[in-house]
Amino acid sequence: MKIQHYFLLLALIIVGVFAALMWLTFSIRPVIFYVTEGVLVVVIAYLIFFYRKVIRPIDALTSGMELLRDQDLTNRTPSSTCSLMPHRWVSSSATSQAISNP
Repeated sequence: MKIQHYFLLLALIIVGVFAALMWLTFSIRPVIFYVTEGVLVVVIAYLIFFYRKVIRPIDALTSGMELLRDQDLTNRTPSSTCSLMPHRWVSSSATSQAISNP
């Protein structure tokens, strides 16, 4: 099972628990229903944030590992996901000096 499936399963369980809690508390105490609804919106927003910040980079790493396993070195990953050092730190004169002086 891929990590996206585990994440989707976790999200469905969390949303299902909140939905059941909301359904049970609506007729008893409407205030708790609205509080639970607000918490559910926050949880869904956090799950979207978590997916973008954690799951997507793991997918990029997984696809990179598959390329290495297949020894396919012609494909490159997007520079936005793999750049560790911004290009502004390396000056062109330092690079040319390093190349010309072995």
